[in-house]
Amino acid sequence: MVKYQHIAEAIEMKITKKEPYYKGKLPVVETLMATYEVSKSTIIKSLAILEEKGLIYQIRGSGIYVRKPKRQSGYLKYPQHVLNEINRNTDKVLETVKLTIQKPNRETANLLELSDTDEIYYLECIHFIEGEVICIEKSYYNKKHVTYLNHEITRGSIIDYIKKAYGYQSIHLETYLNVDVLSNLEAKILGLNEKDPKITFNVIYYLPNYNPMGLTELTYHYKRSTFHFQTTSS
Repeated sequence: MVKYQHIAEAIEMKITKKEPYYKGKLPVVETLMATYEVSKSTIIKSLAILEEKGLIYQIRGSGIYVRKPKRQSGYLKYPQHVLNEINRNTDKVLETVKLTIQKPNRETANLLELSDTDEIYYLECIHFIEGEVICIEKSYYNKKHVTYLNHEITRGSIIDYIKKAYGYQSIHLETYLNVDVLSNLEAKILGLNEKDPKITFNVIYYLPNYNPMGLTELTYHYKRSTFHFQTTSS
């Protein structure tokens, strides 16, 4: 774990414990730089992690504020390329069902701009919150860009792994929301009934040069999911 990740973790802990200095509004960037004895760029990276987690939001000219969701547990922060651990007291948060190398189907090949001879990593996971199934994940990664995956890697953030392993500064996302009905198999996995509402986020990942690298389909348990959309008015 690098310095800015340690700092983000430390600030998150202070926010979670509701320490007076970190309640409602964070210190300014210059104060955080002095507190942790690091550069401005390091603090900015730390704040970006906290903002992505939905813990803070920034208003230009006003400051850095601590976000207070109405529900303190059992909700999912969006956008999120891979689900993180929501309840740290729960042992089981992710189960990798399948990880294979295979040929893409026509739709996947079209979205990832692949030929018939290209190969992909296909990943299928089940995500849990407080021991209950919350989401089915199906992911597809272009093997030309993601040359190696294993089960250990899939237990963490694959996008963070790809950025670190291949030296990418950023990965661009396009996210689409779709509402449909559950298939029989999806319903069995989620513990629902066939043709119950199906909420799916389709995320396409792009390299810094905007070549498509992978895509993920996240199908959620509609009764257990509340989505937190972070927005700031201009």
